[in-house]
Amino acid sequence: MKRFAPYLTTIFFVAVAIVFYQTLSQMDWQKVRLSLAQFSWPIVFPVICLVILDYLILSGYDYLGIRFFCIPGLSYFKILPSAFCSYAFNFNLGAWIGGLGFRFRIYSGWGVESASIPKIVIFSTLTNWLGHAFLSGIVFCLKPHAIEKLLGLSSGAAFAIGVAQLTLVFIYFTLCFFQKKITLRKVTYPLPKASWAFLQLALSSAQWSLVGGIIYLLLQHLGHNVEFGQILFTSLIASVAGVITHIPGGLGVLETVFLKVELGLPASDMLAALICYRVVYYFIPLLLAIPCYLGIEYYQKKHHKRFHAFNPPLY
Repeated sequence: MKRFAPYLTTIFFVAVAIVFYQTLSQMDWQKVRLSLAQFSWPIVFPVICLVILDYLILSGYDYLGIRFFCIPGLSYFKILPSAFCSYAFNFNLGAWIGGLGFRFRIYSGWGVESASIPKIVIFSTLTNWLGHAFLSGIVFCLKPHAIEKLLGLSSGAAFAIGVAQLTLVFIYFTLCFFQKKITLRKVTYPLPKASWAFLQLALSSAQWSLVGGIIYLLLQHLGHNVEFGQILFTSLIASVAGVITHIPGGLGVLETVFLKVELGLPASDMLAALICYRVVYYFIPLLLAIPCYLGIEYYQKKHHKRFHAFNPPLY
């Protein structure tokens, strides 16, 4: 299966690109501009507040991981800007550069040992997808008929997928309850206690709900009373499609999924809301992350000896 994975990813990427191009070529851009004009600062401000809360929760993923692995020398006030930069670059440049590359650069500058940084990444990633599986599992189980309408799956298939996702969450909690360990690439990682797993689930569920809530709020401002569960489910599906295509930020993938799913909304309003979402959730945080990262670099170099006291050279 590994031999065919790159080809399947390429085929999926090309298919998304073709559908996205066809969708945009048929778009009435004058209507899109009129819809975008409705987003004034008083309207966008509550959305920006939700984005700030979302990034605070994302930084909580790293904070939990650092506390769980007892990594010394990092207060929350160091973790917050570090995690913010990592996620902002991750969403815009991809997981390898932002999620892993920037974490190695920033956290090693705080004196964290190189062997500990992948642990933070794995813990954060696990936390992220735990909430995703939980929420999408609930939607599939409680709204199988809606899933049938949105994706064309039968109600039985939708319900079965939901049960499978919730089963994975249950298995994770069971492993945490019995304090099991997982091994990845010959490295063994302990799983947290069940109480920590509940905290992971709560944070991740809140973060994914905020993503759907931001898009939902933008559509509300355009006068559309679409069901929140549909928006949440579509955003969850779009995130999976973005991971499959390996496109940073799911650029084009998010828009394609939302425009092709039958939500009963004008395409121009849907695209306008997604453009606004992309600006406030991806572009503005990236603009803020650049000077933030440069500030961290300057601060770390100024206090180089003190920070690297936690990580002495191996000679």
